Amino acid sequence: MVTPPRVDPLDLAARVRRGDRLLGGLVRMPAEMLVELTGLVGLDYLVLDAEHGPGDQVAMAHHISTAEAVGLPVIVRIGGLHEVLRVLDLGAAGIIYPHIDSVDEAKALVEAVHYPPRGRRGFAAYTRAGSYGLRTGAEHLHRYADGPLVIAMIESEAAVTAAADIAAVDGIDLLFLGPADLAADLGVLAGDQTPVALALAQVREAAGGRVLSICGDETTARAHFDAGSQVVVYNLQHAVSATFVRLATAAPNTIHAESGAPADLQHVLFLSGMLGDRSTWQDVAADLADVAQPSFPRIDGHDTVEAMAAALLAQAPAHFAVAGHSLGGIVALEMARQAPERVTRLALVNTSARDASPEQLQSWAELTARTRSGEFVDVAAQLGRDTLPEGGRDANLVARNTAMATTVGPEGFLRQLAAQAVRPDSRPALSAITVPTVVISGTLDEVCPPALQEELAAGILDARHVVVTAGHMAPLEAPREVASALRDWLGL
Repeated sequence: MVTPPRVDPLDLAARVRRGDRLLGGLVRMPAEMLVELTGLVGLDYLVLDAEHGPGDQVAMAHHISTAEAVGLPVIVRIGGLHEVLRVLDLGAAGIIYPHIDSVDEAKALVEAVHYPPRGRRGFAAYTRAGSYGLRTGAEHLHRYADGPLVIAMIESEAAVTAAADIAAVDGIDLLFLGPADLAADLGVLAGDQTPVALALAQVREAAGGRVLSICGDETTARAHFDAGSQVVVYNLQHAVSATFVRLATAAPNTIHAESGAPADLQHVLFLSGMLGDRSTWQDVAADLADVAQPSFPRIDGHDTVEAMAAALLAQAPAHFAVAGHSLGGIVALEMARQAPERVTRLALVNTSARDASPEQLQSWAELTARTRSGEFVDVAAQLGRDTLPEGGRDANLVARNTAMATTVGPEGFLRQLAAQAVRPDSRPALSAITVPTVVISGTLDEVCPPALQEELAAGILDARHVVVTAGHMAPLEAPREVASALRDWLGL
């Protein structure tokens, strides 16, 4: 009688097929310590990357054994169909295969994974998957009747278009959108990633949620689950690299500017508003590349404006200019209050100096309740429209505005809502601001009406007030006009 393994790799396929939501990690060999850690912290599965990492069979066997010892079934991402047999014989729970662009390619993958008569995988019962011959051939064949997990990667525009048909192929368990390859195929690898985010949403809908999504942090993982992805995997190399970068910020004056910028440019911290990321400012910053050295720190890690400002000051250079949009502007005002000797210039865009009104508190309480009840995706979509003026809601702007919310995620959004609810009234401190200041408002801003920004500008000595034709997302809607105002500001 064969003693069952501590981890039955086929259990993973069964869990996916019954609709379980799973979280795992992807590593590139050699990385046996990361493999162990992935299991020790309780993730559900491991992906070994043999497409972009070494695919040595002996090392792979060691990694699979290590994973199973800590309770992890293993999926292997391979680079060619000729690798399927060896990987599955080693006991992998499934296969991830790149660049599936058509139904025919999907069918070929399924055939390579399954034993006859369903497929054409070569049969042997004396492999590691067959317990080295301790099971009979009939027993081994029966165990694999339903087959390992089969995941098709969608990495081109053609594949996105065919996603529904590929997902419908009998034997394809999940679709996995490859964001980097798709961005390259779309020609946006170094640009706006909105088309990739839209493609992921399209693929998720086409597959009925049977999607594996990749990310580098827990906030984005939660956002993928909230958006409907059934399975999520961490790129552990990305997470490790991001951790090292974050650790490096503990050194004095280490909010890092964008790499490659000349050292003599003025360092500007660009702070985005609620549910915004660096995309809020990317067009503006690009226009100012000859005069500004930008950095884009996040403000979703704390639940008060005071804590947000203190955290940024702990990482910022000794002296810096700061441009803040909406909630980012409120945080910028607090930074100027906490450390006036360090802030050299202040730009406030679509910002109010007032504390929260009763109407705002009620609205934010409703958004908080909806987000906590699992409606974050709907909330983000709603705000993606509502923070743009009615006449300026073209599809591209709405998509970009909505896509930013994925970066922040529901937990970050809840912290930002909490901070908004207890934000300080900055009006009494405005008269103490003596650095060059510009207030930029949008004529169509219904979230923070121009009157509030006129009040803000009037309270700061010699502040310039610039009005642009835009709504609440002025840096996104009118980047050239905002950049022009900031260029003048930086020249003061």
